[in-house]
Amino acid sequence: MDPHSRPISIPRLVLETAFAAARKSLPLEFGAILRGIKGDPSGRAVKEMLLLPGTVQGHGFTSFHLTMMPLSSEGIGTIHSHPSGIKRPSDADLLMFSRTGNSHIIIGNPFRDESDARGFDSQGKPVEIMLLD
Repeated sequence: MDPHSRPISIPRLVLETAFAAARKSLPLEFGAILRGIKGDPSGRAVKEMLLLPGTVQGHGFTSFHLTMMPLSSEGIGTIHSHPSGIKRPSDADLLMFSRTGNSHIIIGNPFRDESDARGFDSQGKPVEIMLLD
């Protein structure tokens, strides 16, 4: 199987935690780095979220200070919220995706369940999300 066609697998608890953080951040965006499972060749197996010091949450943007990422972080992508509920990447999102891995998730308001999340690769192409219990 082509690793680029594999779904992004993410523990349900990690997605639910991102939803809770996004609700708490309203009306601002929430964002975090997705940390992968070491040795996963697809770069699509999420282990946890990594909150970077200095991340700026704003109206319509999240800005990461990638210099704050630990060297051994296994960062494979990002997760961030769109308070508007629109789960499509903006031009700024596409630029960020191209610089921060191959597994990205946008979560949209009201941040309830998996229907409020969309996965993307580094080029902004849709990727299935698989929740792990």
